[in-house]
Amino acid sequence: FIIINQIYYMNKIKISSFNKLIISSIVILFSFLFYLSVPALYNYERVQKQIKSELLSKFNLNIDISKKIKYRILPSPHFEITDSKLYSNLGNDPKLIGNLKNSKIFVSIINLHNQKYLNVKEVVFLKSVFNFNKKNIHFLKDNLKIKKPHRNIYIKKSKFFFRDKDKTIAIFPISNLKFFYNKKKLSNVFNLNGIAYNSKFSFNLIKEFKKEKETKFILKFPAANLSIKNV
Repeated sequence: FIIINQIYYMNKIKISSFNKLIISSIVILFSFLFYLSVPALYNYERVQKQIKSELLSKFNLNIDISKKIKYRILPSPHFEITDSKLYSNLGNDPKLIGNLKNSKIFVSIINLHNQKYLNVKEVVFLKSVFNFNKKNIHFLKDNLKIKKPHRNIYIKKSKFFFRDKDKTIAIFPISNLKFFYNKKKLSNVFNLNGIAYNSKFSFNLIKEFKKEKETKFILKFPAANLSIKNV
């Protein structure tokens, strides 16, 4: 309505076609930016519950969402959350797996004007710490087996700790991890780059949901010219 009204007045005042184009572009840009900024007016207590529900149902992530939530427009609409907790999905007795220092929850720009239709499309965890042991390692295995078509998870600049009781067995600094579902190939894809025992490594795993239902992985240590493949 604003754009149509603006064009009507421009026609009346006799502005050149080029100036009309510039003014219309500015009006459209500001209207779009206003639309993108609408979530800043959301009820954040409700946002907290909605994000928790979305992450559990669509991503199979049981996260205790912190109240420290901020809304950002760039690079695309998302909520930035600090100091959340990731738990396993063990019924009535979930175990703490991760301390999520910084989480970015990216949402779809469709229906941003209506909080009821908040749609999480991507999750990024930054500078976080994950602790695994014999009791909760199933969390990784279970997530590889579950087919979630809209799941995109990224972990950056974080650390994986593997422990036996109170003893730390190994620490893996993770520079980049991507876990997603490949719709074309019907498979879960897990790509990881990090450091193990002071050596850089890459680990690529594919869990297929075709008839064969194979699991394939390639582990590489470039410095040692070592590559391990398994099906």
